[in-house]
Amino acid sequence: MSLFAAGLLPYFLIVEPGVSELFFTQYGYAAAVLVSAAGIYWLWWAFPSGTSRGRSVVAGFVIAWPVTLLRLIGVPLLLTSSDKLLYLVWYGTLGLIVVPLLAGVVRSGPGRRGLWVRLLLITILGASAFNVPLDVVPHLVRASRNGSLYVHGGTGLTAAMYRGLEWIRQNTRSTDVVAVSNYSVDANHPEYDDIYYSAFAERRVFLEGWRYGMKTLRLGPHYHISRMNMPYPECLRLNDAVFQRGDRAALRVLIRDYGVCYLLVDRVHYGKTAKVSALGRRVFSNSDVAIYAVRG
Repeated sequence: MSLFAAGLLPYFLIVEPGVSELFFTQYGYAAAVLVSAAGIYWLWWAFPSGTSRGRSVVAGFVIAWPVTLLRLIGVPLLLTSSDKLLYLVWYGTLGLIVVPLLAGVVRSGPGRRGLWVRLLLITILGASAFNVPLDVVPHLVRASRNGSLYVHGGTGLTAAMYRGLEWIRQNTRSTDVVAVSNYSVDANHPEYDDIYYSAFAERRVFLEGWRYGMKTLRLGPHYHISRMNMPYPECLRLNDAVFQRGDRAALRVLIRDYGVCYLLVDRVHYGKTAKVSALGRRVFSNSDVAIYAVRG
C-alpha cells in the first residue's frame, strides 16, 4: 500500500519519456488489490442482507446488473463512435446508480444497511469487471468495421526465430553482447520498433529498434522516426557496415569498443548471410536465423 500511495505523487505530477512515472503505481496495484479484496470480503459478511426478501433483492440485482452493463456497452456503440460520448454515457449511468446506493448506505438504519452495502458492492465489482471491455470493445468494433481486427503486416517473432534467441539465452554468458541485422517488425514498412532480440535472448543488443530508446523519446512527439535522423547514427553506420558489406574494420570496432560477441542474421526480415558468414564461426542456424561467434 505504501508503494501504491507513494506512486500516486509521480503519477499525477510527473510525465517523462517512457511513462516510467507509472512503475511504482503499477507495482502498488498488487498490494492495493490484496488489501481491497480483504476489505470487500469483510464488508460483504459484516453486513448481511437480512430477511429472505433482502436476499432475493440481492440475487436479482446480481443478475440484472451485468445485463444492464452489457446493454450500456452495446447500445451506445451502435449509435456513436465518439469515445467522449461513450464514456459520458457509461460513467454517467454508473454515477446515477452509485450515488443513490451510497446515500442508502449512509441513511439506512442498522437493520437494512447490509442490503444497501451489498447492492453497492455488486455495482462497483460489476462495473470493475467490465472496465477492460469498456476500453477494448469499442476499438474491436471499429476495427471490425474497417475489416481488420489485427496487424497484417510484418512478423516480429517466429517459432524458428525464437529457437535461435533461446539458443543465445542458454549458451552464452549474461555479459555477452549481440549485434543483429534488423531493426523493424515490418521490414516493408519500417518503424524501427523490433526489440524481440533483447527481450527473448535476454542479452544486450548493440543496436535494434530505436523507437523506444530514451534518446528517441526525448526528441518529443513531433519527431518523425527514420534512418536519416535516427539518434544513434554512428551505431547505425557500424552495424550496416558489418551486415551489409561484411566490413572487418567495423566489426573490430564493435568487438573492441562495444563488446560484441555474436552476429545474428534475421532471415525473416531479409537478412543475408553472404557478407557475414566469413566474419565469424557459425554456431546456430535454421530457416529464420543464423548466429555467428566473432570472438573467443
